[in-house]
Amino acid sequence: MARGKPYRDVWLGRVLSPDGPKDPTEKLILCAVSRFMDFHTGDGAWPSQSTLADMTELSVRTVGKKLRATKWLETYRAGKSGQGWRRHAYRAVDPLRGRLSAHADKVLSDD
Repeated sequence: MARGKPYRDVWLGRVLSPDGPKDPTEKLILCAVSRFMDFHTGDGAWPSQSTLADMTELSVRTVGKKLRATKWLETYRAGKSGQGWRRHAYRAVDPLRGRLSAHADKVLSDD
């Protein structure tokens, strides 16, 4: 892969490859999540399950089930605690290579 290619593109290419998830519904949801990711890091995607359901024309229940089961995303809590807003956020993970780092594009381009 070309050096310096943004990680989100590298990750999405792997999701859509034969090595990616076998379930087409999971692939669809991962593509939808990727639209919210930081281009260079693959981090900081925080769409609601309802937003993802609207984008993919799936039920909220199906989206939630697939998000909990996928190995291609890491889920974490983002936002303020207490009375402020708080929601789940998603980070791109390549299950064959592990968690994303800030320099993942350099590491992955050495393949």
